[in-house]
Amino acid sequence: MPNTPRPARWNSVIALVAAVGLLCSALLYRVAAYWDDEQLHQALDRAAEAQTNALNDRLQALADELRVMRGLFELQREISQGEFVGITAPTLDQYPMLYGIAWAPRGGGAARPSFRYARVSLRDVGPISLDLELTGEPRRRDAMERARDSAAVAATRPVALQPRNTPGVVLMLPVYGQGQPLRSVAERRAALRGVMAVAIDTEALFEDTAGRGFWEQLDFVVRDADGEIIHLHAARPPNVPTPTAAEIEGQARVERKIVRAGDRGWTVDYAGAPAFVAQYQSWRPLAALLLGLLLTAVATANAALLQRRQAGIKELVEQRTAELRRSEERFARAMEATADGIWEQDLATGRVVFVSPRCEALLGYAPGSFTRPDFDLRAFFVDAAERARARQALAEHVRTGAPYVVEVRVRHACGEPRWVRLRGLVARDGAGAPSRLVGSLRDVTAEHAAEAQRARMLARFEALIQNTPLVMVLGFDREHNVSLWNHAAERFFGFTSRQARGRRVRDLLPVAAEGEWLVDILEQAWRTGLPYGPRETAITVAEGERWLLFAVFPLVEGGQVREAFAMGVDISDRMRAERELQRSETRLRHLSELSADWFWEQDAELRFTYFSSGLERSGIGVNEHLGKRRWDLPIQLTAEEWAAHQALLAARQPFRDFEFRILDAAGEEHWFVANGIPLFDETGRFVGYRGNGRDITKRRQLEEELRRHRDHLSELVQAQTADLLRAKEAAEQANRAKSDFLANMSHELRTPMHAVLSFARIGQLKADAAAPEKLKEYFGHIRASGERLLDLVNDLLDLAKLEAGRMEYVRERLDLRARAADVLAELAPLFDARGLTRAIEATAPDCHVRGDARRLDQVLRNLLGNAIKFSPEGGHIAIELAAAEVPAGRRASDAGRMVPALRLTVADEGIGIPPAELETVFEKFTQSSLTGTGAGGTGLGLPICREIVRAHRGIITARNRAPRGAAFDVLLPLDAAPAATRQEVA
Repeated sequence: MPNTPRPARWNSVIALVAAVGLLCSALLYRVAAYWDDEQLHQALDRAAEAQTNALNDRLQALADELRVMRGLFELQREISQGEFVGITAPTLDQYPMLYGIAWAPRGGGAARPSFRYARVSLRDVGPISLDLELTGEPRRRDAMERARDSAAVAATRPVALQPRNTPGVVLMLPVYGQGQPLRSVAERRAALRGVMAVAIDTEALFEDTAGRGFWEQLDFVVRDADGEIIHLHAARPPNVPTPTAAEIEGQARVERKIVRAGDRGWTVDYAGAPAFVAQYQSWRPLAALLLGLLLTAVATANAALLQRRQAGIKELVEQRTAELRRSEERFARAMEATADGIWEQDLATGRVVFVSPRCEALLGYAPGSFTRPDFDLRAFFVDAAERARARQALAEHVRTGAPYVVEVRVRHACGEPRWVRLRGLVARDGAGAPSRLVGSLRDVTAEHAAEAQRARMLARFEALIQNTPLVMVLGFDREHNVSLWNHAAERFFGFTSRQARGRRVRDLLPVAAEGEWLVDILEQAWRTGLPYGPRETAITVAEGERWLLFAVFPLVEGGQVREAFAMGVDISDRMRAERELQRSETRLRHLSELSADWFWEQDAELRFTYFSSGLERSGIGVNEHLGKRRWDLPIQLTAEEWAAHQALLAARQPFRDFEFRILDAAGEEHWFVANGIPLFDETGRFVGYRGNGRDITKRRQLEEELRRHRDHLSELVQAQTADLLRAKEAAEQANRAKSDFLANMSHELRTPMHAVLSFARIGQLKADAAAPEKLKEYFGHIRASGERLLDLVNDLLDLAKLEAGRMEYVRERLDLRARAADVLAELAPLFDARGLTRAIEATAPDCHVRGDARRLDQVLRNLLGNAIKFSPEGGHIAIELAAAEVPAGRRASDAGRMVPALRLTVADEGIGIPPAELETVFEKFTQSSLTGTGAGGTGLGLPICREIVRAHRGIITARNRAPRGAAFDVLLPLDAAPAATRQEVA
């Protein structure tokens, strides 16, 4: 032991004890302050989590209801404003934060679609203009495009809602056409029918989801994913300045939560208001500091007294240590009791002996109210039934040891009922008898209210589903048993809901194949989680065959399919009407096309409004005559003949055998005869003429020939003989062309059909044993062959439409150089497969024409496809764009007049075309004699190209290049005026 003097040594000990005591006091103060801060953090986290869940549940419920409305929209082709308001009114009543719901159908052309509000349902807002273009405002356009491409709900960034400039956001939900494929973004863009827009008043949204206490005690800032402020809330007295967003977000205790609004995430930063923070600033830190200082003083005094009481120091230290341990235990229990409300009940007397301040605050009672001797615990429960449930749960806990957890209704201090969750644990005395019950209390009123809200929504939704008169709704479980069967399904299938529920779907359809088909669709929905349809399909029921517009929607929760629903609309009457109309139109078209005459119609101003296809067979262009009067045409009549005919028309009299002649641009004479009758509406007002016409040129020529026959019989016989020989040769050539076409077409159709059948048969035989990669390969071959068959059928249908004059063209101003570049990029894999190079050379100052983009792309694909097919590997294919001229028209007044044009040339280094066949390659079912190299084809591509180019008032020709190769030149009139896009139907 060091030789330090005794007083100096004890002074050092006393100083050390005092320093340790002060350090422990500071540590106790920090622990108590940290505990209070942690309580504040936990309370803030619970409030923020509850508000965030309420917001997410509210927005998710709104999104689910929008999807239900979308299903109704997709099943109806048109909806009036009254029907729209009737459908959306319950949703506006259900969700007070909704500013309005609108429907914007797709309009405009395919290249530049537009979306203007056509139906609007607003809350408490007067008349408003519907002429609002969604794509004109960047934020709405961005949300609309994201919704269109993802087929899901998309939210805008913060916007101002008109007409009151209300801050809010807009949810966009796409509506697609019936039966359209939606597998890729391109297909969803093409199938888009319109957009449902739902405007949300953000201030009303947060007021609707926040409780009164939360609204007054917490501050929060809501920001969009891009950082824009959507909403800021800070409740302060009038004389206290409102904090800024930066001040709220910069507080020490801030809880950040994420709210999903459609496809966008909002960040919500919560902070406690002064009143909220004050609730968690307790006396514990000061008490801990005072206790530490007291213990330090005592310990220091004891150290000073040790000089005189060395004998009793051990007992004193043990006594103080025990007191400190008990104090720490009380402090730990106090800390543990602050998560929920804590209470303790004496089971012998039934009195409450302890209630934590948190418990009293939750129920609104003053401190000490529960522990007063006169407190009636029975009146605390709402009624005797609630009290009995609590006693029964306690008895079960005491008897079996089962957890004491029960939810009952109690009375708040203000008198209103509240739902609370009681948890407890019985403490027993030395004899094992229950003596005390210690437990926690949590207010679950909000949870019960949310559950009741969900129950009301489910009941409302079920009533809507059950009572809808037009749409059948069916539900199926995983075993394909019926779980939902509404009244519309009862009327359609003939089974009541009681008869259908629980039965397998196969038992409800009399035709086994139809039952298996529906089972396969349901199995696919369960397996993939993807919807099916809407599709039009025939179903056999007790009354016979009926037609349905049918769709299947899987219910996905947590990434798994929970149930499958089917919706259908009976369209049998519509299908019958459409079939009858189609048969009637087909019959009329066939009679018109087979007739040697043509039919025409004029309006009240005697302008031609319609010609049947028979006119074109006479060599007269239909489009050149539409909109003109008969005397505007190059008809050769004397003034007296015109006067007599116009007088007949002015008197609204029918006319027959009106003969006239026309000289075409080449000076050739054509004779025609017309018959007509006047048309009147139901009021007797004249509306025009309708009649037929006939080309009698041959008859007049025969009459002339008969006259010449009388004078020159021998010359006539020789001429007729030559004509007959030429006709015989033409017939034989046509017969050979038909035979070649049938041979080529049978080969072209049979080859992919054999591939489809062969690979389908192989896949059927090896379905159980083959590897998935092999089956995928078989399906790839089947698909490729099917697409080849579809291309052949499309060529035949296009040719039929062109010959019947029924091909529709949507004309707009086009940059032909840009279209050529797009087609080259599309066919790049075919070029690369054969090692071909390509280039575009444009020398024309203007490459704009007016035409149908899809049909001109078809011409480019056909010409480039032939060039690829007949070019040697490693060759070069060039596209040239140069200035040119084309004839102004086919009318007599246009003779010799030229207009500016654009020449597009597709040149290859292939096998070329025999000079004698440069014109015949454009004839139907005809191929070049050099295609025997194995390139194949049906001989339809170039005839279709010629018809499309002619419809655009253009010219297409073929020529050979030196030293080898062929070139196809397409001349189209320039579109010099950059006018707005318009649609024309040819």
